[in-house]
Amino acid sequence: MSGNQDNGADFPVEMRFPQIGEYATAYHMVPNGILGLISTNAINLVVNMDGVDNIVAVPSTAGKFVRVFQWCPPGKGKLLAFALVGTKGFSLDRRECQFQVGAWGREQTSELVTSGFMGPTNPFADLRRAYAPKVT
Repeated sequence: MSGNQDNGADFPVEMRFPQIGEYATAYHMVPNGILGLISTNAINLVVNMDGVDNIVAVPSTAGKFVRVFQWCPPGKGKLLAFALVGTKGFSLDRRECQFQVGAWGREQTSELVTSGFMGPTNPFADLRRAYAPKVT
C-alpha cells in the first residue's frame, strides 16, 4: 500500500488484527517474532496485552522484502492482539509472519524449548475472525 493525497501528504496506515485468543487459565508472554515486510519507513509493532499497548519500532526494509526478527517488550497477558502502524504505506506478507507465544512463569530457560508450550503463532494469518457473525 502506498501513495499520497492530493496535497502530497502520505497516507498513514494502521492494521489492527483481532485478538488471537483468551487464555483463561494462565498468563502468556510473547518474547519475539518474525514479520515479512516491505517498507520504506520505520513502522510500529503494537503488542496489546490485556488492553495495554506495548509498542516496538520496526526498522525500514529500504523498499525490499525482508523477514524482520523482532524482540517484543517483556510482559504477560491473557488476552493478546497485534497491530502495525506506519506514517507511510507498507506491505505485510501474512504468510511470512510468526510470533512465539508461551506460558508465563517457567523457572528455567531450558523449559522454554523443551516444555512444548512455547509455540509459533501467526496473529495475522486469518482475518475471518474479525468479520465472522456475532451471536447476540
